[in-house]
Amino acid sequence: MIDRALSAEITRLLALYKAIAVIGPRQSGKTTLCKNLFPEYSYFSLDLASAVEEIAHSPELFFRSLPDCIE
Repeated sequence: MIDRALSAEITRLLALYKAIAVIGPRQSGKTTLCKNLFPEYSYFSLDLASAVEEIAHSPELFFRSLPDCIE
């Protein structure tokens, strides 16, 4: 994996905030970066129409069904 300059900044920001957003163009390594920085976290994608429908229908139920650590 390419060592990303933002790795240290993301780690620093997470010490200050409960959530951060990693945004950028498609296929630029955002998910790979996060999965390498936080391998203990679980991930879900809003690219899936079924996930968006589930959240829209019952957001509380959706988020309760996730593990404690999500990304």
